[in-house]
Amino acid sequence: MGSFNASSVVEPLDYNFTKYGAGKGVIKEPTDEQLFEFTKASIVLARSIRKLAPDLEDDASEEEVLEAWEDVNSSAQVAETARREAEIFADLCSGKPSADDLMKLPRRLRAAFYRWINGEVVNPEDAADDGTA
Repeated sequence: MGSFNASSVVEPLDYNFTKYGAGKGVIKEPTDEQLFEFTKASIVLARSIRKLAPDLEDDASEEEVLEAWEDVNSSAQVAETARREAEIFADLCSGKPSADDLMKLPRRLRAAFYRWINGEVVNPEDAADDGTA
């Protein structure tokens, strides 16, 4: 009969932003409360983005939301939203990396990091490795 080995199921959440002067480290495993707060804050942010595009349908696809967002002309609104997004992810990561660290990254790298965190922490796929060793 197999056994569950928690030490081999998931890898540490290492990040390295040193190329951009934003350090490196290991992200603490988020708590259930952090995940809940992340989800709430993400929904609020998504709603605020939608308010900037009032013609957007409620059932708009993610692509349509992004297209509408690209049409927003206010650089202040874009910067404020990007900063808030960084704060939400930094909170999920217990401040390591910080929102300031995340904002040092170019947008495409920030987006890639956010996708990685979403895949590893928020919506982890069922791994083929079930922790048995």
